[in-house]
Amino acid sequence: MSSQSGKPLLNLTLLYTVGNLATRLINFGLVFVTTFYLTKEEVGDYDLFVISLSLLTPIATLQLAESALRWLIEDSSPEKAKKVFSNILILLTLCLSVMGLVFAGLKYLDWLSNEFKLYALVFFQSYFIVFQQIVRGIGKNKLFVASSILYSFLYAILAVSSLYFTNTKIDGLIWANIIGSIFTCTYLFFAGGLSSYFSISTFSKHLSLSLLKYSIPLIPNTLSWWAIASANRFFILAYCGKAANGIFSISQKIPTILLIFTSIFYQAWQEKSISIATDKNSGKYHAEVFELYIRIMFTITIGIVTTSRILLKFLVSPQFFESWKYTSILLLGVIFNSLSSFLGTSYLNKKDTKGAMFSSISGGVITVFSSWILIPIYGLYGAGFGILFGYFIVFAIRNYDAYKFYGIKFPSGLFLTFMVLFLVSSSINYLENMYVDFANIVFSTAILLWMNKKVITGLLQKFLPGRLKTFNP
Repeated sequence: MSSQSGKPLLNLTLLYTVGNLATRLINFGLVFVTTFYLTKEEVGDYDLFVISLSLLTPIATLQLAESALRWLIEDSSPEKAKKVFSNILILLTLCLSVMGLVFAGLKYLDWLSNEFKLYALVFFQSYFIVFQQIVRGIGKNKLFVASSILYSFLYAILAVSSLYFTNTKIDGLIWANIIGSIFTCTYLFFAGGLSSYFSISTFSKHLSLSLLKYSIPLIPNTLSWWAIASANRFFILAYCGKAANGIFSISQKIPTILLIFTSIFYQAWQEKSISIATDKNSGKYHAEVFELYIRIMFTITIGIVTTSRILLKFLVSPQFFESWKYTSILLLGVIFNSLSSFLGTSYLNKKDTKGAMFSSISGGVITVFSSWILIPIYGLYGAGFGILFGYFIVFAIRNYDAYKFYGIKFPSGLFLTFMVLFLVSSSINYLENMYVDFANIVFSTAILLWMNKKVITGLLQKFLPGRLKTFNP
């Protein structure tokens, strides 16, 4: 039995909070630092490079990292871990070798002038991702968290040094990423004692096929998520230009504040959900956590949307300030994305990767089609709505499947109440008045405190029981 199954959801959440807050805040801050050193066009160019990386990595890894986590959470015994790690490492190395031959064959193409740097980054990022999920699967969660912090810290230090002391700009950011990946892979391999888990003699055709049968359907699933989040960049580039691509790239960074918190919870929830999958009360537990998740998510989202204009005045150079205009649409997309991720754990529990694949492919198709239609007409607003429509479709399908699997009813009344507050707060932003912005913050905060009074009281009573025994708002 996995070492993860006995860990309370709160403990896992607190552990991942430390790692995710550190890594995401470092990366979040770095993005805005780059706006003072790079032009809108250069930010757009680097964004396209990162998008290419996120497209190639799932193909390079065959999504075997997901198989590693799924198999080891069930059974993380040394014997099982050795078999899983050895088979995955052999398969990963073979796949990266084939990809290396493809890159070598493309080296003379002008449009792929950064092919060696891109391949190097895909290579080391692939091992990094797999190593992380292996140590997480065998219960070394603190090492998993430490490696994320180390990577982000190295990348940020090297990137800022490159931007400040040299004129390498985009090349400096790419090399900072590569060097950070190399060091972190080495750290994980030795600190995690992964050499003791590798043995060629444990290679099994049957196990390898089982791992691939689970992971390969996740490739189109992941690529579909990529299509929802990133494919519209190429339409923006074609119809609006590189500068617009740079603006939209920064617009998407503000919603990552919400993703910081939802990804923290998701990592913990993913493990907890799998570990209680066979419990007869799992459906009720899912529903209770889901309602709390919606409350917390909307509270953070409304807080972001009411302060985004003020924040961007201090976070970015003036040439990027207009990016606030698209934040509300993208935040709404992130809400549906986060809901979809929560509901997606039902597929993991059932080992139904085909169901996950269908929902995400549907969303990807909708996003690409919507972006193709809307961007030429509405520009960056069209790009934002394309992402929103894609995430909504994924959510709708997964919500239906979650009800089918566990009987979880979506709390539509609670959701609609928060949605009204979100839309009102977002609309007020477009008045573009500083005094109105502050009034919006005060009004929204008061409403949120009232709507969440039971949750707040429950938390206070838990941590300060002696003082609040008789308190009942």
